[in-house]
Amino acid sequence: MGVNYSSKHLLLNRWAKMLIWLNVLLFNTELYSQQTFTITNPTGNYDITCTNTVINLFASSNYSAPVSYTWVNSQLGLTVVGNSLAITNAGIYSVSATSGTLSFLPQPLAIGVNTVVPNINVTHTLAVLNCTNTSIQLQASSITSSVNFLWSFPTGTSSATNLIVNANFTISPSILPLANYTLVVTDAINQCQSSTVIPAYQNIFPPNATISSSSNSLTCFTSLIQLNNNSTTSIPSNSVFSNNQAVVVSAWLEPPPSTMPLPSNSLDAYSAGTYTILVKDLNNGCISTKTLTIGDSRIYPYLTTLIVHTISCPNGTVNINPIVSGGNIADMSFAWTVPSVAITTNTNALSLITNAYGTYQLIVTNTVNGCKTKILTDVWACVGLDEDSLNSNLIKVYPNPTSSSLMIDNL
Repeated sequence: MGVNYSSKHLLLNRWAKMLIWLNVLLFNTELYSQQTFTITNPTGNYDITCTNTVINLFASSNYSAPVSYTWVNSQLGLTVVGNSLAITNAGIYSVSATSGTLSFLPQPLAIGVNTVVPNINVTHTLAVLNCTNTSIQLQASSITSSVNFLWSFPTGTSSATNLIVNANFTISPSILPLANYTLVVTDAINQCQSSTVIPAYQNIFPPNATISSSSNSLTCFTSLIQLNNNSTTSIPSNSVFSNNQAVVVSAWLEPPPSTMPLPSNSLDAYSAGTYTILVKDLNNGCISTKTLTIGDSRIYPYLTTLIVHTISCPNGTVNINPIVSGGNIADMSFAWTVPSVAITTNTNALSLITNAYGTYQLIVTNTVNGCKTKILTDVWACVGLDEDSLNSNLIKVYPNPTSSSLMIDNL
């Protein structure tokens, strides 16, 4: 039988059974006689592979007398006598047989090796899962023909070439992999395997939403408060994730009644109430909100005058003493505006003594919040006539009788 060398493996025969015909020289009854001996392999495989690492060969003969077999591999310095041989190294093996004075011609036998691992490759659509990109497709491929794929991951296995990995928003953000996805590629011919591990990361760190403001309460000094976006990323610097982009405003929510303002990095607050900022981290698309309550400290002084202020004739005076509430009087300032002919006490005090009729104006200012209140009060002169004070004066009343108003002048 001819020798069959494979271009891929060092191989003389890949059949399950190799039959070698040998010419045997017989010295007794006849000059030549044809006898045979047979080499068998139970697996039928004469290649060393990743799963078939030992080739077991067995020799037998149709010769009636006992036969001795010798296995030789000169490259390995191997000589084994016996009817079997366990081979773990590829190479050219020679087997010869003898029976008494009879010698079978030695024949070569090639054991090949096929332990080449298959090619493996994985591509993916994204490097990291995040709040915007919530799924990744892993694509397995190999340039080696006749291969099988097997994915293994924490929740199971899959023999598909494509695998979809979804973000998990039910767990806390972490710089560690969401899961490891292991791909094993198996060569269907030699059962050799290649493997690779793909760590799936997810960046779901929410931004640190922060509102900074010049004040937390409106006053009469401060009619508007500027609110600013002072938000920062929470993505750790010592991680595989990028964190060099800004955290921007997606929306502001104002107290009612209001319209949705355009997203900007700042907002002017004119009304007391709750303001909400909605921000997005451009590094991962994640969103956070923050609220800030603006108070209203615009408390105005409240003034009342409970009595009618009159001046007795001819040289009387009156004390105007308003009642003030709505704040601490020690925090208030006072400013009177009086008629030009009036002679008064301190016009920067709460109480005022005056000798002239007319309209008096008081402005009270809360020096803490700047809120002001103005009140007007009238002072009347010579209300009611005293007979004793008129005994030296001639009074004329006309027309008489009359039902109209009367004016009495000092003649």
